[in-house]
Amino acid sequence: IIPRSKGGKDTWENLVTCCETCNVKKGNKDLKDCGMTLNSIPKEPYSKVMMILENTKNDEWKEFVFC
Repeated sequence: IIPRSKGGKDTWENLVTCCETCNVKKGNKDLKDCGMTLNSIPKEPYSKVMMILENTKNDEWKEFVFC
């Protein structure tokens, strides 16, 4: 979100996926400067397996949930 050239960190919270056209449009500008907005707040990827385990009704599986 914040370009590394402007002090942005190399973290999941400062990273989004986009098409080549949008990437070129944004370049090293801030979102506001290029008229773009986020669809959602960036965050670290979440494992689908962990999501399934956390929402399971199977008590035997719950021992494998670490968060």
